[in-house]
Amino acid sequence: LESIQSKEPFIVTSAHLYWHPGYEYVKTCQAKYLLDRVHSMAIIKSSASAAASTTITERIPTIICGDMNSKPGSVVHQLFARPCVDARMVAPWRYFWDEEDEEKYTEDEEGCSRAFGGDRKDGQDEIIADA
Repeated sequence: LESIQSKEPFIVTSAHLYWHPGYEYVKTCQAKYLLDRVHSMAIIKSSASAAASTTITERIPTIICGDMNSKPGSVVHQLFARPCVDARMVAPWRYFWDEEDEEKYTEDEEGCSRAFGGDRKDGQDEIIADA
């Protein structure tokens, strides 16, 4: 897009991230992809002069809108607000969401929930590999 008054370009994006609270890692990946794509469009590299080998980086102003389906302070929210985040906090092997109590809990060594005796509430099926 281009400003009517200044004729300067700007970027407007919109996204609707995955809704399920137990899949914060999916939303984190979606947000990271969105930010990477927007960044690649918003950076313009140009030479200072034909004889000079230095490049000047210009940034196009960007507006990101959407339904991020994430709470303030979540890793997804932090990804939009900070230069880096610890995505290990939402790794799928680390925890999943108990929708009834809205609590995070870890899995034991067999991959079964301590709170529900193996009844996974996160929508993921157990993977069984034949040897």
